Amino acid sequence: MTSTIGIPIKLLNEAQGHVVTLEITSGQVYRGKLLEAEDNMNVQLKDITVTARDGRVSHLDQVYIRGSHVRFFIVPDMLRNAPMFRSRGVKGRGVGLARGRATRTMEISHPRRILAVSPPDSGLLELVKGLTGTVPTLPTDSIAGTTHTWPAKTNYYTASIPIWLDEISSPQTWSAEFLAPEAREVLTVLGAFVVCFRKPVDQSSLGGIKELLQHVAEVVKEGCGYSWDGACLAVAMPQSTTPFLEKSFEEWEELCQDHGFEFVDFESKGRNEFF
Repeated sequence: MTSTIGIPIKLLNEAQGHVVTLEITSGQVYRGKLLEAEDNMNVQLKDITVTARDGRVSHLDQVYIRGSHVRFFIVPDMLRNAPMFRSRGVKGRGVGLARGRATRTMEISHPRRILAVSPPDSGLLELVKGLTGTVPTLPTDSIAGTTHTWPAKTNYYTASIPIWLDEISSPQTWSAEFLAPEAREVLTVLGAFVVCFRKPVDQSSLGGIKELLQHVAEVVKEGCGYSWDGACLAVAMPQSTTPFLEKSFEEWEELCQDHGFEFVDFESKGRNEFF
């Protein structure tokens, strides 16, 4: 990859098939699924949300952008600084640097919220601890309605991100409540949805996971709107019951992407070789 942007070509290749964000020299921001990336940073995106400099939002089915027009490029890295995904540091430039300029750490004073949801007893608190290093104090036996703060810190920004926790016993009922007019104010401040679930023990429990993702995806699509530019993560937690239903990472990834989610395996022990 060209040194002006500072992205290793291996990283860009790994980002293919994922949702990425880039800004071009005219100031327009493109967010969509990366179809193909060339060594000179020419890229093809699909299902793109385009934000103009004046804030107007439009949609493109597919676009080809020349690398010479790209000012900076951001790949998904929402969880790469979490304790469970701790990676080794690398000196020098990194992803998303502006052309030929060093970056300073920016403090984000009013970050958007993360809504983290799960069925009861599905490891949501374990996920929160893995992400933030701490767990919230629960005022009741239920985690529903609990807020926890994630003091996020990257090479580019710091932020105290509120995480709202909720339990979903009935996905259909939950989605109906979140699509009601009175929930509109909640949806407008969300920057990410995180759906947590235990790995299934059989086809029936797998069907429950699909139903869960389907109804949360419905809230994202219908409640947040087509121009919403947040992140959607589906996190599979360990299953204590054995035997459980075996599915490969690729199968999970495809299942989650069908509903608009990036798949994360909480048990994965791999290290990020790019950071």
